[in-house]
Amino acid sequence: MRVVSFMNYKGGVGKTTVTANIGAGLAARGHRVLLIDLDPQANLTTSLLPYVDEESSISQDQTIKGWFEAHVAGATEIPSLASLLTTPPHTATKVAPCGGTLQLVASHLSLLEIDMQLASTLFAEDPRKGRRNQLKVHRILADALEDEEFAKFDFIFIDCAPDFGIVTRIAMVASDFIVVPAKADHLSTIGIDYLVRSLRRLVVEHNGLSPAVSQVSPEFLGVIFNMVQVYGKQPVASQQNVMKITSENIDIPIFDTRLRYGSRAAIASARSGVPAVLGSAEDGELVAELNALTDEFARRIARRR
Repeated sequence: MRVVSFMNYKGGVGKTTVTANIGAGLAARGHRVLLIDLDPQANLTTSLLPYVDEESSISQDQTIKGWFEAHVAGATEIPSLASLLTTPPHTATKVAPCGGTLQLVASHLSLLEIDMQLASTLFAEDPRKGRRNQLKVHRILADALEDEEFAKFDFIFIDCAPDFGIVTRIAMVASDFIVVPAKADHLSTIGIDYLVRSLRRLVVEHNGLSPAVSQVSPEFLGVIFNMVQVYGKQPVASQQNVMKITSENIDIPIFDTRLRYGSRAAIASARSGVPAVLGSAEDGELVAELNALTDEFARRIARRR
């Protein structure tokens, strides 16, 4: 089982689209995949469980919001994370004949409030108590994923918020790998180096909290360029330049596969509750690129086992 977080400081880069499609693509190849939505925007949740479809709808108490609230409140009985697992029905129908599974832990729009509440629990006048609080909060998800219920999954993907708040830090501590979806523009790539440095500081900080703490060392699997404008089967010149500069100036790999801009496919996917990667070859070049990206992801992560 590998835990992979997908994140970028910049929103609107197609992070959720990349998470859902690689996850569904792996499930269609026979893997057992869990997606955890930690973005308060809950786009991953709504894309797989469209609320317009009563068959796919989900109640608030089935989201990760209540699980975090129990931790914040110091409840004596905290529900297991495994109790929140739900199966997106439309995607499940597509991947079942391939022998794969795809499940989801849903998010909620008020998760942003949870982030602020968790932050308030980190501070204490006694430095030792402060370190214990920090360790306890940062390891909430990592410890929960040690439940044997999660051993059945080959991959656990975490869709993070576009920030480096407490919930995102919790995801980082639980992760084996980090993937950075990005648009080929200055605003989307300018924060990548800062993200790398922020994660490395978090690792040093976490690993130094206690001699007995489980050490973490998440590795950047790479940057995936998404929403690329293609002209004559090649990215437009301005985006080629951004991708070249990015590859020369950041200390993490770049995926070879790029995803073109495909608004119609994205809209159709959101309405159906089925990621575009599960479409047929006749659905266009974006579907082919999504499948190529899934294969490249599988190759890259296999080399690190």
